[in-house]
Amino acid sequence: METMLLSRAIKLFLGDQKPTTARSYAYVLKFMEEYTHVYGLYNLHEIHPDHLIEMIQLVVQRPTVKSTATVNKYIKTIKVFFNWCIKCGFLAPPSPAVAIKR
Repeated sequence: METMLLSRAIKLFLGDQKPTTARSYAYVLKFMEEYTHVYGLYNLHEIHPDHLIEMIQLVVQRPTVKSTATVNKYIKTIKVFFNWCIKCGFLAPPSPAVAIKR
């Protein structure tokens, strides 16, 4: 399996969505990309469940997050993205998002 940059996978994923859905997903995926880059993770296969668990914990602690619906949107978006990556063959199963729960 070829190594794919997270940024490229995100771009392909968003391009495969309806425009309104892509806009909704883009904010969450941009946050995930920025979060993973802080840790030097640039390739899709480098992201593991612990990274996503920590990221969601960070989202929960943000003062701008007022509802569980917002947290659930982050979780749903990340799960959909990684499942899509597996379906396309960009990432081997299991999804690193399997560990995050609503």
